[in-house]
Amino acid sequence: MVHDPTYDVYIPVVHILVEAEEEWTYWHALHWVRVLSKMEMTPGSITSGFEAALINGVRDQFPNSALIGCLFTESRRFAKNWSTSDFLPIKLMRQWLQVSSTF
Repeated sequence: MVHDPTYDVYIPVVHILVEAEEEWTYWHALHWVRVLSKMEMTPGSITSGFEAALINGVRDQFPNSALIGCLFTESRRFAKNWSTSDFLPIKLMRQWLQVSSTF
């Protein structure tokens, strides 16, 4: 992402969609990003998912960039795999709603 100071917003620069989530695939995709930028792209930070293959590809191609994990992606994965029925405040809220609806 690049910061646009005029509007104080961040604009995505590169978005890559790959079929195979393998280290070699990410390495080649990121290599072509560097080639197309004439090897002049030196990002200060890169935001990505937490896949090990992607992290390794980013570190190989952009060794001086800070790698920042995408918390939005991780929170969605966490929410998908987490059972809300086991969460105590939700259980208490459901019990309260059942009791209060009987009045």
